[in-house]
Amino acid sequence: RKKLIEDRIKIEKQIFEVQQRLLEPNVPLAEFLRSAARLQDHHYEDILIERELDKLCSYPPCGNALVIDPKNSKKKYRLSLSEKKVYDVTEMKRYCCSDC
Repeated sequence: RKKLIEDRIKIEKQIFEVQQRLLEPNVPLAEFLRSAARLQDHHYEDILIERELDKLCSYPPCGNALVIDPKNSKKKYRLSLSEKKVYDVTEMKRYCCSDC
């Protein structure tokens, strides 16, 4: 039982180190892909939130700052007339551009 707890603590420390690295701007793409493969969804979601709070694009390989447009900050949806679709922009606000 003690061994299981020690192993779990070791894994959590490793995950925390990966998360800390992915909070930095401009993480190399290969490192990001290797690191992301080791994370569970909720670990990655924590990274997205932290980067957004730091006003960084939520995509770890990107080092761009988030630009908050006050007139668009409360918008929840975007209409695309050409595609005839409605998009929820809540998630999109975490990124600097559509490419990310």
